[in-house]
Amino acid sequence: MNTSNTLCLFIKAPRPGQVKTRMQPELSESQATSLYRAMVEDLLDRLAGHPDFNLNIFYWPPDGREELAGWLGHGYALIPQRGEHLGDRMYAALQDTLSGPRRKSIVIGSDIPDLDSQTVVEAFNALDHSDVVLGPSRDGGYYLVGLKKPKPELFRDITWGGDQVYSETIERLRCLKLLVTELSPLDDLDTLEDVKAYRQRLDREGAVKNPRLANICRTLFE
Repeated sequence: MNTSNTLCLFIKAPRPGQVKTRMQPELSESQATSLYRAMVEDLLDRLAGHPDFNLNIFYWPPDGREELAGWLGHGYALIPQRGEHLGDRMYAALQDTLSGPRRKSIVIGSDIPDLDSQTVVEAFNALDHSDVVLGPSRDGGYYLVGLKKPKPELFRDITWGGDQVYSETIERLRCLKLLVTELSPLDDLDTLEDVKAYRQRLDREGAVKNPRLANICRTLFE
């Protein structure tokens, strides 16, 4: 395993009413939580044990360790997120995992059903010739950010949760004169409309990457 590459997966403890809240009340708290669990479990099946990177799971809230261990088991590196807002927490994870020579670190979210290990490896390889790698999501944010040196300026004074996160970050990179590689855009699943669109895709493409998520989606809209 390449110990110089660290993949930081950001997840939440699967507490009803605290995950996928933008899908509620159209979905019940229980339905939204089941969908979230399915996305995370499918993603871990695609990423865990890959030889090109170490996988660390950074969880929120900080008191959720026992819940996460009970859900995912004890075979993962479980690390509490720290920081006041998302930017603080992402930067802290990157800073902690970049504490050595020739290291590269990437942070990803857990709600991008098309994200796979090939894209992650592509992102790590991009850092051989770029300062930063970014994966834009089509809602105006990003699903992946990777660095080889800590850059706190990329995470300050960004409108987290808004639809300008990606454009604000790109502008910040220009101001800092940092070389960025932009990956292909992907869709996240944040709203019920996102889930409906993904359900329609299943009829065309099948459920190879996300069998659990596909099962949940079909159940919701039967």
